[in-house]
Amino acid sequence: LENNLKIYFSNSVDKIITNPPNVNQRNEKSVGKIYDEFFKQANLMLKNKGIIALITKDVDLIKKYASKQRFKVKKELESVIGIDKHNMVVFSRE
Repeated sequence: LENNLKIYFSNSVDKIITNPPNVNQRNEKSVGKIYDEFFKQANLMLKNKGIIALITKDVDLIKKYASKQRFKVKKELESVIGIDKHNMVVFSRE
């Protein structure tokens, strides 16, 4: 079943839009694993010209894991909500 799902969803998605979990001192390792798996799966699911759009406070860590799967920043915007700085980042394939 798992292999059938991989075949079915491979290269089938145009866009992924998400707000991934934020990192803190207690969860950096586990969130890093989540980011790593997210970009691996996105690499399988996205069409060749597909994009990922996300909002995060952890832009440097997100970029690190995205680049491991050969995604590049297509566009980046910064916003402030209250006292928190957030980045909206759009990735595409290299």
